[in-house]
Amino acid sequence: MQRTVHWLVLGMLLMVFGSVALALRQDIPGVDEIMDITHRVKKGLKDQLEVEAKKPKPDWAKMQKDAKEFTRLISLMEKNDPPKGAKASWVKLCREYTEDVAKVEEAVNKKDAKAVLAAIKALDKKCDECHDKHRP
Repeated sequence: MQRTVHWLVLGMLLMVFGSVALALRQDIPGVDEIMDITHRVKKGLKDQLEVEAKKPKPDWAKMQKDAKEFTRLISLMEKNDPPKGAKASWVKLCREYTEDVAKVEEAVNKKDAKAVLAAIKALDKKCDECHDKHRP
């Protein structure tokens, strides 16, 4: 009887911890979702920041919110498995890209439109290496 109770308790603990792990995993958006939110043509955060930075009077409050979200989402990329290729390369490239996106956020926080545009231009040069190694 006592052995059965132990097995039941162990089973319940495994279910609880498994559910918690699954819930935590679901808080991390997938690669496709992150790329869609951040890089969709004309609607992604990167393009929205670029358009706003080109305006005579950018909406810095909106840009700060968007830049912060851009950095947050990109920082989650490495937590996903690469769609293709080696995990070590994926993590390295994701971390480098996160650092580059943080430069966009820094420029936005300084309210320096020219620096924002320069940082975004630098981001555009980073796409090919990651896509060649990891995009299916």
